[in-house]
Amino acid sequence: MVEADHEVALEDTDRIHGRSAFVNNVKAAVALSGAVRSTLGPKGLDKMLVDGDGDATVTNDGVTVLETAKVEHPTARLLVSTSSAQDRAARDGTTTAVILTSELLQNSLELVRAGVHPSVILNGYRIALSEAQDELERISKSCIGEEQMRSAVATSLSGKVDSAVGDHLTGLALEALDSISADEGGDDLERLRVKRLRVKDGGAVGFRGCEWSSSGQI
Repeated sequence: MVEADHEVALEDTDRIHGRSAFVNNVKAAVALSGAVRSTLGPKGLDKMLVDGDGDATVTNDGVTVLETAKVEHPTARLLVSTSSAQDRAARDGTTTAVILTSELLQNSLELVRAGVHPSVILNGYRIALSEAQDELERISKSCIGEEQMRSAVATSLSGKVDSAVGDHLTGLALEALDSISADEGGDDLERLRVKRLRVKDGGAVGFRGCEWSSSGQI
């Protein structure tokens, strides 16, 4: 009886496996990355998103585009989740994460077609990851100047806020960084120490568990 019910439940589904499933997954990843590829970089293009009610949102923020889209393919949904996780962790790099994943999958498909076993490809990617991490450590800088920090913050805010307020928010972010650095002796700049950051009526802002307005602490 259970087996019969199972077969009925799968009547309207398609089953694919092996090479066909792999190709299908790669195609889904490529299609998803194509939706956000044009938003990447300082010259990235904005996209207009229109919901079911006709409300439009203009943005070049990759995670916003992906989370707004109605994605059904399992692999594509996994990439959307990856982009969202990247956004929560770093508030940046969401589009890059999807595009890099798509490119890695395309490369692996070409290698599989050339006769390379998937386990060999996986091991190669692990080695590449280790090499990339070592290189990032090598070229990283322990201290950068104010202009470089301002540029990094402005890049992260690009596409997330209106350019008219971008400079102001960049300045606020640098002030917050200086405040934490001074409080912690310059040793602990963990992002999660910032408890809240929100705008209230009258221009009040919550910061590190306290709320401030133009007249002082509330």
